[in-house]
Amino acid sequence: MSKKGISLMLLALVTCIGLLAGCGKSASESDKKAESTTETVAPVTDASGESSSDTTGENAPSGDAAMTDGYYFENTTGLNSFYHFNEDGSYYGKFFDGGVVDAGTWKLLDEAMEYSVNGGADDDFGTLEDNEKATAPQVIELTSYLNGSVLKIAYDNDKLCDTTLGGMAGNKTLEHKADYEYVASVEETPIIICEFYANGSVGSMLTLNHDRTFGDTTGDTYLNGTWEMTDATNYTLTYTDGSTAQLSVSDNKKTAEMTLADGTVVALADSTEPENENAMVLSLEAKDAQVGLPMGVDVYLNAYSDGACELAVYVAAVDATLIADTGTYTVDAAMQFVFIFDNAGEIAGTPDYESATESGISVSADYAADVTVEFNGTQTPLSINSTLSGTYQGQ
Repeated sequence: MSKKGISLMLLALVTCIGLLAGCGKSASESDKKAESTTETVAPVTDASGESSSDTTGENAPSGDAAMTDGYYFENTTGLNSFYHFNEDGSYYGKFFDGGVVDAGTWKLLDEAMEYSVNGGADDDFGTLEDNEKATAPQVIELTSYLNGSVLKIAYDNDKLCDTTLGGMAGNKTLEHKADYEYVASVEETPIIICEFYANGSVGSMLTLNHDRTFGDTTGDTYLNGTWEMTDATNYTLTYTDGSTAQLSVSDNKKTAEMTLADGTVVALADSTEPENENAMVLSLEAKDAQVGLPMGVDVYLNAYSDGACELAVYVAAVDATLIADTGTYTVDAAMQFVFIFDNAGEIAGTPDYESATESGISVSADYAADVTVEFNGTQTPLSINSTLSGTYQGQ
């Protein structure tokens, strides 16, 4: 899931601190509800073919509006965030002016859900015991195309209540702007949800996009069409000439098989490179390290069987592992490691002999360097000074 880059997302996190919103009912909102009328909105069919609940009664959009009109938006961070729901049961989410994007399927369920209206006396949503609470009569269930994760959002008075924005800023309320003229081609940044290659060639590939279109160059010519998800790992591809193919994706999403209408099976892989047989022999880590970002990150020093090593940073807020430094290493018979990094230079990996057991020995290393990581083409400087530790089990 093209984006503007991690710098924008991190700026959004900083801007978000302390800007928390609830879903309370103000006097003016109550007055508006007294003056407005509600009508039943037609049920929406999701990708599984099941119909979701009607949005009726107090919870429905007012007047002739439907949930699929306009979008549900929030911009207390100073950066616009929204969800748009399509009549075909798909959704698109764009957060922090496009710093994070998401797409998938949605259902409206008749399921009560308690949520926090505000942070209570201490104005802190994190201390749940004093938060003012309310119960939504329905929830919106989102299933992401990108990783299959499921998110349930309290749906009350035609608002999305007490939810997160792109997994980053929490306790936010999204208002429905039903009269907004939503144009997908303008609002949506394309998201590739699957990309596979045939015959190890970059020119022979199958790409599935978030808007249920696909492109296929695995044959002699470029073909395209639309796709439907039949379950979590299987898709039906319908080409523009009306022919169909079946796509079956492995659970780890690294390989797939496409069965064409004539029965031909095309083997696909997520990379043009041969399967890497290079094994990891040591992984040292430092949890919740402070590296100059608004949040703590996990830092890893990984060593591989080919003599290469890397320093990686995992940013949970965007579910991204970013390589900060690379190099080589050696290890002697006494299990003493020497890492030579491009940025940090020479670093010692010191074994703790007293910790040695039949299953391994503890090793630690102090890494300190100013580095730069890249995310979607954007460079972000980090300052790392961490002690990493792990267990060496031999090669």
